[in-house]
Amino acid sequence: MNTLHFILDGWDLPSEWRQFPEHLPAYHTPTLDNLRRFGACQNHSHNLMQFSFSGSLKALILQDLDLSLGTPSCLAAPLSQFMDMHSMQVIWGEDLQLSWTAAHQICDLLNDFVRDTGWQFHPYHADLWLVTMPQNQDWQAADIWSIKDRMNHTHTIDGEDAAPIRTLLTEMQMLLFSHTQANRQDKPPINGVWLWQDTIGIGTQQTAVMGNAIWLPEKNNLLINNDFSWSDIQRLADNKPHITLYSNRANHHLQQGGLLQHAEFIANFDKNILTPVFWALKKGSLKKLIITGKEHTYTLTPKSHWRFWQRKQGVSGEI
Repeated sequence: MNTLHFILDGWDLPSEWRQFPEHLPAYHTPTLDNLRRFGACQNHSHNLMQFSFSGSLKALILQDLDLSLGTPSCLAAPLSQFMDMHSMQVIWGEDLQLSWTAAHQICDLLNDFVRDTGWQFHPYHADLWLVTMPQNQDWQAADIWSIKDRMNHTHTIDGEDAAPIRTLLTEMQMLLFSHTQANRQDKPPINGVWLWQDTIGIGTQQTAVMGNAIWLPEKNNLLINNDFSWSDIQRLADNKPHITLYSNRANHHLQQGGLLQHAEFIANFDKNILTPVFWALKKGSLKKLIITGKEHTYTLTPKSHWRFWQRKQGVSGEI
């Protein structure tokens, strides 16, 4: 195996949580601590999901839906949003627990509402949709991954055609707020939709995504599941010179199970995945290891662990 690239999404806790370390569980990550210690560190400012594919996400979805690449369109995501003191908190993605049936019902509701505009919502995944329209319009907005879990005054829609788009989003929010299909018992209510033009991936054409990158077409993923093992990585090694493994399961455990479950998942990943990977790197069977977190990328080679003078970096469990 030449290169193994881990993209570990959701490992770093929100900064406001780190202000009270006495309330946090212990994060036991000895292997990750060593990888950060010996690795060459670089900062980055990309959304982590951008590393999982190459080029236009909208183009991948248009192709998978058998639509022309020139079809005027944008991307959309259903939201559950509620206000706190300073901003609007947002729940989206798999944390919505939105079924395919409910997604189709909500898209049908929205399609009836926007029928006169020529827009049409196409559910691509339960929590990621494509919107086709008669013609392209001049507006820009941050993608849903940039917003993450909190929307503030910087998350606006700009451009010459922005005003009617903002009005439409407000009207759809009012529609969903009063609709029974969107207000589900014991689950976050679907009370909004976010639109953006596209998301551009910075991965390589040789990247084999393995994990739960559900926004990508299945044919672009070597294996789609919620977890992966060291044996899975070894099984793929003979066929792929560069393997990229994306995982946002840590974030899922944090949202669904809290801090203790988050710490347990990361500790198990460190022991069962990163430890055998580090040994493979030391032995030379792995030529390069790259680990990308929220803000930093660490690159290691078989000789990196010789840098014994390097000090431990940062806090255990963070990247």
